[in-house]
Amino acid sequence: MRTALLHQGARLALSIIVVLMSGLLLGGYALYRFDSFATGTFRPDNVVAVGQRPDPGGTPVPAAAPPGAPAARPVVATSTVPPTTGPAVSAATRPAPTPISTPAASASPTAASLAYSDSPLVERLRAGQRISVLLLGYGGAGHDGAYLTDSIEVVSVDPASATITFISVPRDLWVYIPANPDGPGDYWGKINEAYSDGVGNPDPNNPADTYRRHDSGGTLASKVVAQVLGIPIDYWVSLDFVGFRQFIDALGGVDVTVETAFTDTHYPNNDDADVDPSYKTIHFDAGPQHLDGERAIEYARSRYSPQDGTDFGRSRRQQRVMAAVVKRLATPQAVTQVFALLDALKGHFYTSFSVGDVRDLAGWAQERLRAGQRPTTQSGVIDGAQTGLLVGATAANGEDILLPAAGQGDYSAIHRYVQRLLDGQNP
Repeated sequence: MRTALLHQGARLALSIIVVLMSGLLLGGYALYRFDSFATGTFRPDNVVAVGQRPDPGGTPVPAAAPPGAPAARPVVATSTVPPTTGPAVSAATRPAPTPISTPAASASPTAASLAYSDSPLVERLRAGQRISVLLLGYGGAGHDGAYLTDSIEVVSVDPASATITFISVPRDLWVYIPANPDGPGDYWGKINEAYSDGVGNPDPNNPADTYRRHDSGGTLASKVVAQVLGIPIDYWVSLDFVGFRQFIDALGGVDVTVETAFTDTHYPNNDDADVDPSYKTIHFDAGPQHLDGERAIEYARSRYSPQDGTDFGRSRRQQRVMAAVVKRLATPQAVTQVFALLDALKGHFYTSFSVGDVRDLAGWAQERLRAGQRPTTQSGVIDGAQTGLLVGATAANGEDILLPAAGQGDYSAIHRYVQRLLDGQNP
């Protein structure tokens, strides 16, 4: 089940889901532990995911700023160079972002056939219809701006061509955030605020309310990202920093090849500035590195080095960490660590996938794997330096932001870029 989905699903969050699902095969106490974890983590099986297409072939309309929406906040000092919020980075030292092609993990199908139902998800896959999943990484409780998403990535799976596409979206992109029941909304702001607005203030003592709030955040973020990319988002998955660290440690660390050596003198000493507002210096040498949870999150989060300190550089590093996690999950030892992984993620990991969705997706994927179908992968980053899709600007309140090169709220060029990428063309 786990290895099948690694071939046919996604790199990080989907792999996590399916490894944890292996608890269902162990029975007894393992099944009890998994059920305890799944409650308040996965969408209930009898609830349709908001944004999921209930009818194969249906195309939901991405959210957009409606007539009468608040006027765009004034933007000044527009430039053609993506902004940084740390030390200045010269054009000579700023690496140009490039698409990353990551080979799919190599593994063999599981011995036992996995049963799955003819659910709407399976019907869509059999019809060759694309499934897109939004992956979100956020600070979490005790972190300044707890639910602001540091990492925003879309994984789009095309079963017809057996192609998996990864698209990174910069957190500083200036977008319209629609009104929602659990947060302010109805304003222009950074795209990383959407999940936070939807989550609002969950009750930590009420698991049902906590999941409902995260579901609201995931749904709102999905609508905003769909608007930007011009494609529907079917599911979302979120993971906070604590869960990320604990998950990497439970796996025994990951192996990453650092392409560019860098030093960041402005890395926070603590996730919560109220605990420790000071900074420390981190450094990574170029070459192969074995990273524990803390080093992995430092590598993935660093923003202020002169060598690789842009949001686009960080997006590439996050993609490499996700590829390393998937490689680690492809080992037989990963299934034996199910209990440790459950403990690491409980209360830090949420998704609009239901347990039934994952079961069906894993069974269908195993069937394709046994038929000899192996997917290819491709990656792209919505950026300014290489594609010219975005430009740097300063909002009226002084925030460094990114705008579409075509103008605020005009995502037409981004839509064309994404469509060419999905079609396998050179975007």
